[in-house]
Parts: sequence; C-alpha cells; structure tokens
Amino acid sequence: MTQPSLCSSNAHSEIDYDALLDSYRPVINHIDNNASYDGFMFETYGAELAHVIEVHAKAPNTVWTLLDGDDGLDITSGLSYVNRMGFFICEVPVEDGKYITVVDDDN
Repeated sequence: MTQPSLCSSNAHSEIDYDALLDSYRPVINHIDNNASYDGFMFETYGAELAHVIEVHAKAPNTVWTLLDGDDGLDITSGLSYVNRMGFFICEVPVEDGKYITVVDDDN
C-alpha cells in the first residue's frame, strides 16, 4: 500500500499522542486484553491483522500504523506493511488527502 503524496505542505501534519487520543479516538483491541499502547494496538498477525484488514476495507481512513522508523517508533495514518510494528483503529477517520504523523518527544 502506498502512502499519500506529501507534495503539498497541507497534506502532512504532525500531532502528539494525546491529540491522537482526543481527536481520532482509538478503539480498544477487543481481541487481546493485554494489548500494547494502553490496550489500543492491534498486532500484525493472526486474528488481529485479519480484523485490521477487514476494517481497512470498509473504512480505510480509520487505520493507523505503528512503524519502526529511522528515529524510533512512529504512528502514522494509513495502513502500511513495511516496518510495521502494530496497528490502531480509530473512531474518527483522517480527512481524505491528509497524512498525519504522531510525534513522540520521548523517542
């Protein structure tokens, strides 16, 4: 899956983790009661991955990916397979054409 183009400065924005929680409202992982990230993260295999793919097929702008990036872990809007560490599903979708990165000052 390709990420949206970052050609426009308005297409990419950064938020902090609290803004992700407040603005996009991740849903609790109902498959694993011990999920990471306060119960919000879905794993990259098995029933959890199947659920993420099913949600993405119906509401693609609600899926986010935890990525292992050059500077540590990043959460980005969209479904990505390369360097994925986990997924999040949010109640509020990202606006079409937007690409958001969650900035973690602790990384």
